[in-house]
Amino acid sequence: MTARVFQIVTNRQNQSTWAASWERTRKAWNFKGNGIGSTVYRSEDGGETWTKSAQGFPQGEFVGRIGLDICWSKPNVLYAIVDNQEEVAGEKKEEVASDKLKPADFGSMTKENFLKLDDKKLNDFLRDNRFPRKYDAKRVKKEVTENKYGPKALYDYLGSDANAELFSKK
Repeated sequence: MTARVFQIVTNRQNQSTWAASWERTRKAWNFKGNGIGSTVYRSEDGGETWTKSAQGFPQGEFVGRIGLDICWSKPNVLYAIVDNQEEVAGEKKEEVASDKLKPADFGSMTKENFLKLDDKKLNDFLRDNRFPRKYDAKRVKKEVTENKYGPKALYDYLGSDANAELFSKK
């Protein structure tokens, strides 16, 4: 069964009423929380007549639940949050040339190359990536020299680029 669920908010000052519809299908073996019926409608006469008002919103089969609310301190402001299930294109953003260290730099870095790193660059990397303050270039290089861990531990500590993996098209 496919259902449409509506949420309605009204601006009490000027009879503007907004409604968000959510198309969904729930079965014992599947849940589809998006569809072409998910959109926003507006009424200027307190709900007597409605017009589709989705300018600026995603449209189509991947649009899911839409939450609406009016800012009570500024009644002409409508807030919306949209659950959009569409995958983003797999295009990679161009990397801006930078001499800053990146987590991936440590993934296969040798101990010898790590120890040659400029202390300022390593300190900048540690601060930019919110390592605990006690870890500065001097301490980390000392611990790598003592084989407490290797350069790859810096990469492992940060993990992979979760956003890139989450939104990449497979």
